Amino acid sequence: MSAIELADNSEVETSTFFRPAVGIAFTCATLAALAFTSSEVARPVAGTMSMALHGQQPLKSGCATFYGSKPSEYPDTLAHTVCSDAAINKFTITQIGFGSQSENYGISYVEVGYAAWVSLYEFEDFTGETAILAPLTQTWLWETKMKNGNPWNDHVKSIEVEHRSSTGVFLVKGNQEPGEDCAILYASNPYWVPYTTGVQICAAKDLDKSPTFSYDDIEGEGYKLENYGKGVSYIKAGKNVHVIANSGKNFDGEYSVKVEKNTGKELSNIEMKPNAMWGDHVKSVKLLFF
Repeated sequence: MSAIELADNSEVETSTFFRPAVGIAFTCATLAALAFTSSEVARPVAGTMSMALHGQQPLKSGCATFYGSKPSEYPDTLAHTVCSDAAINKFTITQIGFGSQSENYGISYVEVGYAAWVSLYEFEDFTGETAILAPLTQTWLWETKMKNGNPWNDHVKSIEVEHRSSTGVFLVKGNQEPGEDCAILYASNPYWVPYTTGVQICAAKDLDKSPTFSYDDIEGEGYKLENYGKGVSYIKAGKNVHVIANSGKNFDGEYSVKVEKNTGKELSNIEMKPNAMWGDHVKSVKLLFF
């Protein structure tokens, strides 16, 4: 079976590829600095994709639609809808009509339906800078900036679509900016240790205004924080969300610390209680949207 199975059973030749699966069951390099563990093994990732369409498409639960241009301004723009858990590499992006030789070169606009999350990657092997798109969002990639200040427009080289609930947990490698509705929990300060690892937690603000991520929620996604001197040392909050970190596994601990939206905090410098700093003591997190 090819990596992409077409929704209407029409055949397009694609390449089956293996890569670590992320999302509902994560497989990744060991996150030693965070002491997170995952027991999954690499597997092929498949999904369903529509044939080439044109113009505005209806939003579907568990799906995302990718456009060559903004459909409200270009009614005949190329459109492809991707559903279920799917990983799309550069070969497939090119083959479906967004390649460098195509009239609709590059992806410029993305609409995400209910219960779907989209990860956009800078490089073709699902690495590099990442942009996370939440359920029930419309994103004009000309207005979504990468760290170097360039827009994401036409810079998407690989994609993941995940069918899941209103919250998501995603692996992060290196110093990245969190999604607007997300926060990143880092093993080390990413400005001091550029190759540190972490977990990005996100929520669809239109579905939940104050989601809580318990210790078990994070562990259930494939990551386990071990309390033996290693854990969360730095938190970055996205543009639209405040972060409340708690010392209890179910947000029931005695101590909490707040990270204001669009800021970051080095936890090793913040006192939790006498003779104890916040570094490595975060066990659960709440996101607050305003």
